[in-house]
Amino acid sequence: MAGKVPRMKNFLGYYLHSEDGRRFIVQVPGAATANLDDARLADLMNWLLLRYSKAELPYDFEPYTAAEVGKLRPKLDPNPDETRTRILLDIAKDVPALAAEMESEKGY
Repeated sequence: MAGKVPRMKNFLGYYLHSEDGRRFIVQVPGAATANLDDARLADLMNWLLLRYSKAELPYDFEPYTAAEVGKLRPKLDPNPDETRTRILLDIAKDVPALAAEMESEKGY
């Protein structure tokens, strides 16, 4: 849903090009407050990334672990829209494909 929920297909993997982005996608309300234990949320995040955005992942992608998710999810992001924009603009400096997509679609 443009303007409300960022798209995942062919896009979510871009977030993992930075540590801030990696943290962010676990700390957004929909993920952080999901009624899943840490292991299941880690599995879901890894499945989403590999199923819907594998081509956008960094070459050195490391799957989420339950321990990592357990540390990240309690730190709910209070301003996800602002944080998302800041993170994507920062990543786009080093990822030309993301920069081009953001410029053409404005749907990040």
